[in-house]
Amino acid sequence: MYKKGFTLVELLAVIIVLAVILVIAIPKIGDMIGVSRENAFITNVESMMKLTKIHYQENYASSLASSNVVYNISDNKIKQNNVDLKLSSKVGDLTGTIIVNSDGETNVTMQNSNYCATKTFGGKLSVHSISNGTCEGYADAVEYLTQKYNNGTNSEGLIQTNGTELRYQGSNPNNYVYFNCVDNLNPTSSTCEIWRIVGVFDGRVKLVRKDSIGIFSWDSSDFYSEWSPNGTYEGSALMRELNSDYLNASLNANSNWYNYYNPDNDYAEFDKNYVLKTSTQELIGGTLWKINGVPNNISSLSVANAYAYENCSNDVVVCNEDLVKKPTWFGKIGLVSLSDFGYASSNNSCNINMLGYDNCLNNWMNGYGWTVTAIFNKPASVWVNGTIYFNHETGPTILGAVSKEAATIHAADVHPSVYLVPGILIKGSGTTSNPYFFVK
Repeated sequence: MYKKGFTLVELLAVIIVLAVILVIAIPKIGDMIGVSRENAFITNVESMMKLTKIHYQENYASSLASSNVVYNISDNKIKQNNVDLKLSSKVGDLTGTIIVNSDGETNVTMQNSNYCATKTFGGKLSVHSISNGTCEGYADAVEYLTQKYNNGTNSEGLIQTNGTELRYQGSNPNNYVYFNCVDNLNPTSSTCEIWRIVGVFDGRVKLVRKDSIGIFSWDSSDFYSEWSPNGTYEGSALMRELNSDYLNASLNANSNWYNYYNPDNDYAEFDKNYVLKTSTQELIGGTLWKINGVPNNISSLSVANAYAYENCSNDVVVCNEDLVKKPTWFGKIGLVSLSDFGYASSNNSCNINMLGYDNCLNNWMNGYGWTVTAIFNKPASVWVNGTIYFNHETGPTILGAVSKEAATIHAADVHPSVYLVPGILIKGSGTTSNPYFFVK
Protein backbone atom coordinates (compact mmCIF):
# COMPACT_ATOMS: atom_id res chain seq x y z
CA MET A 1 0.00 0.00 0.00
CA TYR A 2 1.19 3.52 -0.67
CA LYS A 3 -0.41 6.89 -0.27
CA LYS A 4 -1.30 8.74 -3.39
CA GLY A 5 0.52 12.12 -3.73
CA PHE A 6 -0.66 15.36 -5.29
CA THR A 7 -0.86 15.48 -9.01
CA LEU A 8 0.83 18.27 -10.96
CA VAL A 9 -2.57 19.79 -11.71
CA GLU A 10 -3.49 19.81 -8.03
CA LEU A 11 -0.19 21.48 -7.12
CA LEU A 12 -0.71 24.11 -9.77
CA ALA A 13 -4.22 24.74 -8.46
CA VAL A 14 -2.90 25.22 -4.92
CA ILE A 15 -0.19 27.60 -6.17
CA ILE A 16 -2.75 29.60 -8.12
CA VAL A 17 -5.05 29.86 -5.08
CA LEU A 18 -2.14 30.99 -2.90
CA ALA A 19 -1.13 33.53 -5.53
CA VAL A 20 -4.66 34.94 -5.65
CA ILE A 21 -4.72 35.19 -1.85
CA LEU A 22 -1.37 37.01 -1.88
CA VAL A 23 -2.54 39.41 -4.61
CA ILE A 24 -5.52 40.29 -2.44
CA ALA A 25 -3.73 40.27 0.90
CA ILE A 26 -0.51 42.15 0.12
CA PRO A 27 -2.21 45.48 -0.79
CA LYS A 28 -4.41 45.21 2.30
CA ILE A 29 -1.37 44.54 4.45
CA GLY A 30 0.32 47.51 2.78
CA ASP A 31 -2.72 49.66 3.46
CA MET A 32 -2.72 48.57 7.11
CA ILE A 33 0.96 49.43 7.41
CA GLY A 34 0.32 52.79 5.74
CA VAL A 35 -2.60 53.56 8.06
CA SER A 36 -0.49 52.55 11.05
CA ARG A 37 2.35 54.84 9.94
CA GLU A 38 -0.01 57.73 9.32
CA ASN A 39 -1.69 57.28 12.70
CA ALA A 40 1.73 57.18 14.39
CA PHE A 41 2.66 60.39 12.56
CA ILE A 42 -0.56 62.12 13.65
CA THR A 43 -0.09 60.95 17.24
CA ASN A 44 3.44 62.27 17.25
CA VAL A 45 2.42 65.65 15.81
CA GLU A 46 -0.44 65.99 18.31
CA SER A 47 2.01 65.14 21.10
CA MET A 48 4.30 67.98 19.94
CA MET A 49 1.33 70.34 19.84
CA LYS A 50 0.35 69.40 23.38
CA LEU A 51 3.90 69.78 24.72
CA THR A 52 4.41 73.21 23.13
CA LYS A 53 1.03 74.47 24.38
CA ILE A 54 1.89 73.38 27.93
CA HIS A 55 5.30 75.03 27.67
CA TYR A 56 3.67 78.25 26.41
CA GLN A 57 1.14 78.30 29.27
CA GLU A 58 3.84 77.68 31.89
CA ASN A 59 6.39 80.15 30.55
CA TYR A 60 4.74 82.85 28.44
CA ALA A 61 0.99 83.12 28.94
CA SER A 62 1.15 85.71 31.71
CA SER A 63 3.87 87.88 30.18
CA LEU A 64 3.05 87.73 26.45
CA ALA A 65 -0.71 88.08 26.43
CA SER A 66 -0.90 89.13 22.79
CA SER A 67 2.24 87.49 21.37
CA ASN A 68 2.92 84.30 19.42
CA VAL A 69 5.75 81.95 20.38
CA VAL A 70 7.54 79.89 17.74
CA TYR A 71 8.79 76.35 18.40
CA ASN A 72 11.06 74.61 15.88
CA ILE A 73 11.10 70.83 15.68
CA SER A 74 14.21 69.11 14.25
CA ASP A 75 17.05 66.72 15.15
CA ASN A 76 14.83 64.88 17.65
CA LYS A 77 14.37 68.09 19.64
CA ILE A 78 11.86 70.88 20.28
CA LYS A 79 13.82 74.13 20.09
CA GLN A 80 13.57 77.87 20.47
CA ASN A 81 16.29 79.93 18.82
CA ASN A 82 18.23 76.68 18.25
CA VAL A 83 18.18 75.88 21.98
CA ASP A 84 16.87 72.43 22.96
CA LEU A 85 13.97 72.81 25.42
CA LYS A 86 14.31 69.14 26.47
CA LEU A 87 10.55 68.63 26.33
CA SER A 88 10.49 65.22 24.68
CA SER A 89 12.61 62.30 23.52
CA LYS A 90 9.99 61.11 21.00
CA VAL A 91 10.20 63.70 18.26
CA GLY A 92 11.50 61.06 15.86
CA ASP A 93 12.08 62.24 12.31
CA LEU A 94 9.60 65.13 12.53
CA THR A 95 10.69 68.51 11.24
CA GLY A 96 8.74 71.72 11.14
CA THR A 97 7.30 74.61 13.14
CA ILE A 98 4.58 75.06 15.74
CA ILE A 99 3.38 78.55 16.66
CA VAL A 100 1.28 78.98 19.81
CA ASN A 101 -0.84 82.09 20.34
CA SER A 102 -2.29 83.68 23.47
CA ASP A 103 -5.53 81.70 23.10
CA GLY A 104 -3.61 78.42 23.27
CA GLU A 105 -4.27 77.74 19.58
CA THR A 106 -1.56 76.33 17.33
CA ASN A 107 -0.40 76.94 13.78
CA VAL A 108 1.41 73.81 12.54
CA THR A 109 3.67 72.98 9.58
CA MET A 110 5.21 69.52 10.15
CA GLN A 111 6.46 66.57 8.14
CA ASN A 112 8.49 63.38 8.18
CA SER A 113 9.69 61.21 5.30
CA ASN A 114 6.17 59.95 4.50
CA TYR A 115 3.62 62.54 5.61
CA CYS A 116 3.11 66.24 6.19
CA ALA A 117 0.63 68.05 8.41
CA THR A 118 -0.65 71.62 8.40
CA LYS A 119 -2.97 73.45 10.75
CA THR A 120 -3.95 77.10 11.07
CA PHE A 121 -4.97 78.90 14.25
CA GLY A 122 -8.45 77.64 15.07
CA GLY A 123 -8.41 75.17 12.16
CA LYS A 124 -8.20 71.39 11.96
CA LEU A 125 -5.06 69.31 11.47
CA SER A 126 -4.74 68.34 7.79
CA VAL A 127 -2.50 65.40 6.81
CA HIS A 128 -1.16 64.57 3.33
CA SER A 129 1.26 62.06 1.85
CA ILE A 130 4.73 63.17 0.78
CA SER A 131 5.44 62.84 -2.95
CA ASN A 132 8.72 64.04 -4.47
CA GLY A 133 9.45 66.00 -1.33
CA THR A 134 6.10 67.81 -1.25
CA CYS A 135 2.65 67.03 0.13
CA GLU A 136 0.94 65.06 -2.64
CA GLY A 137 2.41 67.48 -5.14
CA TYR A 138 1.66 70.48 -2.92
CA ALA A 139 4.28 72.93 -1.75
CA ASP A 140 4.26 75.71 0.81
CA ALA A 141 2.79 78.60 -1.19
CA VAL A 142 5.09 81.34 0.11
CA GLU A 143 8.22 79.22 -0.32
CA TYR A 144 7.10 78.08 -3.78
CA LEU A 145 6.41 81.60 -5.07
CA THR A 146 9.61 82.89 -3.49
CA GLN A 147 11.54 80.19 -5.33
CA LYS A 148 9.75 81.18 -8.55
CA TYR A 149 11.03 84.72 -8.06
CA ASN A 150 14.53 83.57 -7.14
CA ASN A 151 14.68 81.49 -10.32
CA GLY A 152 14.40 84.76 -12.24
CA THR A 153 11.95 83.54 -14.88
CA ASN A 154 10.53 86.73 -16.36
CA SER A 155 7.62 84.82 -17.86
CA GLU A 156 6.23 84.39 -14.35
CA GLY A 157 5.86 88.18 -13.99
CA LEU A 158 7.05 88.23 -10.37
CA ILE A 159 8.82 91.31 -9.04
CA GLN A 160 10.05 92.26 -5.56
CA THR A 161 8.92 95.52 -3.97
CA ASN A 162 9.62 97.29 -0.70
CA GLY A 163 12.27 94.84 0.37
CA THR A 164 10.33 91.62 0.94
CA GLU A 165 7.04 91.79 -0.98
CA LEU A 166 6.47 89.73 -4.12
CA ARG A 167 3.99 90.98 -6.72
CA TYR A 168 2.76 89.95 -10.15
CA GLN A 169 3.33 92.52 -12.88
CA GLY A 170 2.51 92.92 -16.56
CA SER A 171 -0.40 92.49 -18.92
CA ASN A 172 -1.08 88.79 -18.22
CA PRO A 173 1.27 87.03 -15.77
CA ASN A 174 0.83 83.41 -14.68
CA ASN A 175 -1.08 84.17 -11.49
CA TYR A 176 -4.42 82.44 -12.11
CA VAL A 177 -6.06 80.54 -9.25
CA TYR A 178 -8.99 78.17 -8.83
CA PHE A 179 -10.83 79.48 -5.75
CA ASN A 180 -14.19 79.23 -4.02
CA CYS A 181 -14.59 75.72 -5.41
CA VAL A 182 -17.29 73.16 -4.74
CA ASP A 183 -14.44 70.80 -3.77
CA ASN A 184 -11.11 72.49 -3.04
CA LEU A 185 -9.19 69.23 -3.51
CA ASN A 186 -10.70 68.57 -6.95
CA PRO A 187 -10.91 71.94 -8.68
CA THR A 188 -12.26 72.31 -12.20
CA SER A 189 -13.23 75.22 -14.41
CA SER A 190 -16.90 74.35 -13.96
CA THR A 191 -16.82 74.03 -10.15
CA CYS A 192 -14.53 76.94 -9.22
CA GLU A 193 -14.16 80.68 -9.67
CA ILE A 194 -11.03 82.18 -11.19
CA TRP A 195 -9.04 84.50 -8.94
CA ARG A 196 -5.54 85.94 -9.35
CA ILE A 197 -2.59 86.25 -7.00
CA VAL A 198 -1.71 89.86 -6.18
CA GLY A 199 1.46 88.80 -4.38
CA VAL A 200 3.04 87.70 -1.11
CA PHE A 201 3.01 90.07 1.89
CA ASP A 202 4.33 89.34 5.38
CA GLY A 203 4.35 85.62 4.71
CA ARG A 204 0.80 85.48 3.33
CA VAL A 205 -0.66 85.21 -0.16
CA LYS A 206 -3.06 87.95 -1.29
CA LEU A 207 -5.73 87.20 -3.92
CA VAL A 208 -8.26 89.21 -5.90
CA ARG A 209 -11.28 87.88 -7.80
CA LYS A 210 -10.75 88.01 -11.57
CA ASP A 211 -14.37 88.85 -12.45
CA SER A 212 -16.53 91.45 -10.79
CA ILE A 213 -19.32 90.35 -8.45
CA GLY A 214 -21.38 93.34 -9.57
CA ILE A 215 -21.52 97.11 -9.92
CA PHE A 216 -22.11 98.75 -6.55
CA SER A 217 -21.36 101.97 -4.69
CA TRP A 218 -18.39 102.25 -2.36
CA ASP A 219 -20.62 104.04 0.14
CA SER A 220 -24.09 105.48 0.52
CA SER A 221 -22.78 108.80 1.86
CA ASP A 222 -22.22 111.77 -0.44
CA PHE A 223 -20.30 113.81 2.14
CA TYR A 224 -17.89 111.36 3.82
CA SER A 225 -16.18 108.10 2.91
CA GLU A 226 -13.98 105.81 4.94
CA TRP A 227 -13.57 102.05 4.67
CA SER A 228 -13.51 101.42 8.43
CA PRO A 229 -15.95 102.37 11.19
CA ASN A 230 -15.04 105.62 12.89
CA GLY A 231 -17.05 107.19 15.70
CA THR A 232 -20.72 107.14 14.73
CA TYR A 233 -19.77 106.30 11.12
CA GLU A 234 -20.37 102.59 10.44
CA GLY A 235 -17.78 102.27 7.71
CA SER A 236 -18.45 102.20 3.99
CA ALA A 237 -21.52 100.39 2.72
CA LEU A 238 -19.39 98.13 0.51
CA MET A 239 -17.18 97.07 3.43
CA ARG A 240 -20.24 96.11 5.47
CA GLU A 241 -21.87 94.27 2.55
CA LEU A 242 -18.73 92.32 1.64
CA ASN A 243 -18.12 91.30 5.25
CA SER A 244 -21.70 90.18 5.87
CA ASP A 245 -23.64 88.90 2.85
CA TYR A 246 -20.52 87.89 0.93
CA LEU A 247 -19.30 85.81 3.90
CA ASN A 248 -22.75 84.27 4.48
CA ALA A 249 -22.41 80.78 2.97
CA SER A 250 -26.03 80.01 3.90
CA LEU A 251 -27.48 83.10 2.16
CA ASN A 252 -30.62 81.76 0.47
CA ALA A 253 -31.78 84.80 -1.49
CA ASN A 254 -30.25 87.67 -3.45
CA SER A 255 -29.49 90.76 -1.35
CA ASN A 256 -29.86 94.46 -2.08
CA TRP A 257 -26.55 96.33 -2.05
CA TYR A 258 -26.24 100.09 -2.35
CA ASN A 259 -25.93 101.30 -5.92
CA TYR A 260 -26.30 104.96 -6.87
CA TYR A 261 -25.21 104.63 -10.47
CA ASN A 262 -28.77 105.53 -11.44
CA PRO A 263 -30.50 108.03 -9.11
CA ASP A 264 -33.77 106.21 -9.72
CA ASN A 265 -32.34 102.91 -8.46
CA ASP A 266 -30.56 103.15 -5.12
CA TYR A 267 -29.96 99.40 -4.85
CA ALA A 268 -28.83 96.55 -7.07
CA GLU A 269 -29.00 92.81 -6.46
CA PHE A 270 -26.01 90.94 -5.08
CA ASP A 271 -26.14 87.40 -6.46
CA LYS A 272 -26.24 84.86 -3.62
CA ASN A 273 -24.32 82.39 -5.82
CA TYR A 274 -21.19 84.54 -5.39
CA VAL A 275 -20.90 84.02 -1.62
CA LEU A 276 -17.72 82.44 -0.26
CA LYS A 277 -18.31 78.80 0.61
CA THR A 278 -17.57 77.59 4.14
CA SER A 279 -14.60 75.53 2.93
CA THR A 280 -13.21 78.63 1.19
CA GLN A 281 -13.63 80.80 4.26
CA GLU A 282 -11.38 78.36 6.13
CA LEU A 283 -8.59 79.30 3.69
CA ILE A 284 -8.74 83.04 4.37
CA GLY A 285 -7.99 85.01 7.51
CA GLY A 286 -8.44 88.46 8.91
CA THR A 287 -5.66 90.94 8.26
CA LEU A 288 -4.69 94.51 8.98
CA TRP A 289 -5.50 96.42 5.80
CA LYS A 290 -3.60 99.67 5.19
CA ILE A 291 -6.26 102.20 4.24
CA ASN A 292 -4.71 105.61 4.82
CA GLY A 293 -5.80 107.96 2.02
CA VAL A 294 -3.80 109.12 -0.99
CA PRO A 295 -4.24 112.78 -2.09
CA ASN A 296 -5.14 113.83 -5.62
CA ASN A 297 -4.31 117.56 -5.44
CA ILE A 298 -0.82 116.85 -6.81
CA SER A 299 0.63 116.96 -10.31
CA SER A 300 2.27 113.55 -10.12
CA LEU A 301 2.11 110.44 -7.95
CA SER A 302 4.76 107.72 -8.05
CA VAL A 303 3.82 104.18 -7.08
CA ALA A 304 6.30 104.37 -4.21
CA ASN A 305 4.62 107.51 -2.84
CA ALA A 306 1.15 105.98 -3.19
CA TYR A 307 2.41 103.02 -1.16
CA ALA A 308 3.96 105.37 1.41
CA TYR A 309 0.68 107.26 1.82
CA GLU A 310 -1.29 104.03 2.26
CA ASN A 311 1.17 102.69 4.83
CA CYS A 312 2.05 105.98 6.56
CA SER A 313 5.65 104.95 5.97
CA ASN A 314 7.36 108.09 4.72
CA ASP A 315 8.17 111.42 6.35
CA VAL A 316 6.48 113.27 3.50
CA VAL A 317 3.07 111.71 4.08
CA VAL A 318 0.50 112.28 6.78
CA CYS A 319 -1.50 109.49 8.40
CA ASN A 320 -4.51 111.62 9.26
CA GLU A 321 -6.37 114.50 7.70
CA ASP A 322 -8.86 117.07 8.97
CA LEU A 323 -11.52 114.35 9.11
CA VAL A 324 -9.10 112.06 10.99
CA LYS A 325 -9.70 108.99 8.86
CA LYS A 326 -8.22 105.80 10.27
CA PRO A 327 -5.03 104.46 8.62
CA THR A 328 -5.81 100.76 9.19
CA TRP A 329 -8.73 98.34 9.39
CA PHE A 330 -8.81 94.69 10.53
CA GLY A 331 -11.11 92.36 8.61
CA LYS A 332 -11.43 89.55 6.10
CA ILE A 333 -12.76 90.96 2.83
CA GLY A 334 -11.27 94.06 1.26
CA LEU A 335 -10.23 95.41 -2.13
CA VAL A 336 -6.87 95.94 -3.81
CA SER A 337 -5.14 99.22 -3.01
CA LEU A 338 -4.13 102.01 -5.37
CA SER A 339 -0.47 100.98 -5.10
CA ASP A 340 -1.38 97.34 -5.88
CA PHE A 341 -2.71 98.61 -9.19
CA GLY A 342 0.39 100.72 -9.83
CA TYR A 343 2.84 97.91 -9.10
CA ALA A 344 0.90 95.59 -11.43
CA SER A 345 1.83 97.73 -14.44
CA SER A 346 5.08 97.00 -16.27
CA ASN A 347 5.15 100.52 -17.74
CA ASN A 348 8.00 102.50 -16.21
CA SER A 349 5.97 105.67 -16.75
CA CYS A 350 3.39 104.32 -14.27
CA ASN A 351 6.10 103.74 -11.71
CA ILE A 352 7.09 107.41 -12.04
CA ASN A 353 3.63 108.96 -12.28
CA MET A 354 0.37 107.05 -11.93
CA LEU A 355 -1.70 110.11 -12.85
CA GLY A 356 -0.58 110.41 -16.45
CA TYR A 357 -2.96 109.46 -19.25
CA ASP A 358 -2.15 105.91 -20.43
CA ASN A 359 0.79 105.71 -18.01
CA CYS A 360 -0.41 102.54 -16.26
CA LEU A 361 -1.51 100.42 -19.19
CA ASN A 362 0.04 96.96 -19.73
CA ASN A 363 -1.50 96.08 -16.39
CA TRP A 364 -3.40 92.88 -15.52
CA MET A 365 -5.57 94.84 -13.07
CA ASN A 366 -6.98 97.24 -15.65
CA GLY A 367 -10.69 97.71 -15.12
CA TYR A 368 -10.75 96.21 -11.61
CA GLY A 369 -12.89 99.07 -10.29
CA TRP A 370 -12.94 100.24 -6.69
CA THR A 371 -9.84 100.21 -4.51
CA VAL A 372 -9.77 100.23 -0.71
CA THR A 373 -7.90 103.57 -0.84
CA ALA A 374 -9.84 106.76 -0.14
CA ILE A 375 -8.83 110.11 -1.57
CA PHE A 376 -7.01 111.87 1.24
CA ASN A 377 -8.16 115.43 0.67
CA LYS A 378 -11.69 114.85 -0.65
CA PRO A 379 -14.11 113.72 2.07
CA ALA A 380 -16.43 111.71 -0.21
CA SER A 381 -14.07 110.37 -2.88
CA VAL A 382 -12.23 107.12 -3.47
CA TRP A 383 -9.60 105.96 -5.96
CA VAL A 384 -10.67 103.67 -8.80
CA ASN A 385 -8.21 101.58 -10.81
CA GLY A 386 -8.75 100.77 -14.45
CA THR A 387 -10.37 102.80 -17.17
CA ILE A 388 -13.22 104.72 -15.51
CA TYR A 389 -13.15 108.24 -14.10
CA PHE A 390 -16.00 109.14 -11.77
CA ASN A 391 -17.19 112.65 -11.12
CA HIS A 392 -19.67 113.49 -8.39
CA GLU A 393 -21.88 115.50 -10.73
CA THR A 394 -21.41 114.05 -14.21
CA GLY A 395 -20.95 110.33 -13.52
CA PRO A 396 -18.54 107.92 -15.27
CA THR A 397 -16.26 108.87 -18.14
CA ILE A 398 -13.72 106.70 -19.99
CA LEU A 399 -10.30 108.14 -19.20
CA GLY A 400 -7.35 105.79 -19.39
CA ALA A 401 -5.26 103.64 -17.13
CA VAL A 402 -6.05 105.14 -13.75
CA SER A 403 -8.73 107.44 -12.40
CA LYS A 404 -7.80 110.55 -10.45
CA GLU A 405 -10.85 110.44 -8.22
CA ALA A 406 -14.21 108.81 -7.78
CA ALA A 407 -17.24 110.16 -6.00
CA THR A 408 -18.53 107.42 -3.73
CA ILE A 409 -22.19 107.93 -4.54
CA HIS A 410 -21.57 106.44 -7.99
CA ALA A 411 -21.04 102.75 -8.70
CA ALA A 412 -18.19 100.69 -10.12
CA ASP A 413 -17.09 97.07 -10.47
CA VAL A 414 -16.30 95.19 -7.26
CA HIS A 415 -13.46 92.64 -7.18
CA PRO A 416 -13.14 91.27 -3.63
CA SER A 417 -9.63 90.73 -2.25
CA VAL A 418 -8.50 88.39 0.56
CA TYR A 419 -5.38 87.23 2.40
CA LEU A 420 -4.93 83.47 2.80
CA VAL A 421 -4.07 81.96 6.18
CA PRO A 422 -0.37 81.31 6.94
CA GLY A 423 1.10 77.94 5.97
CA ILE A 424 -1.20 77.47 2.96
CA LEU A 425 -0.21 74.80 0.40
CA ILE A 426 -0.22 75.39 -3.37
CA LYS A 427 -0.46 73.19 -6.46
CA GLY A 428 -0.67 73.94 -10.20
CA SER A 429 1.24 76.24 -12.55
CA GLY A 430 -0.76 79.48 -12.50
CA THR A 431 -1.61 79.40 -16.20
CA THR A 432 -5.11 79.74 -17.60
CA SER A 433 -5.07 76.04 -18.51
CA ASN A 434 -3.66 74.90 -15.15
CA PRO A 435 -4.45 77.47 -12.45
CA TYR A 436 -3.03 77.21 -8.96
CA PHE A 437 -5.23 75.98 -6.14
CA PHE A 438 -4.77 75.93 -2.36
CA VAL A 439 -5.35 73.61 0.60
CA LYS A 440 -4.53 73.93 4.29
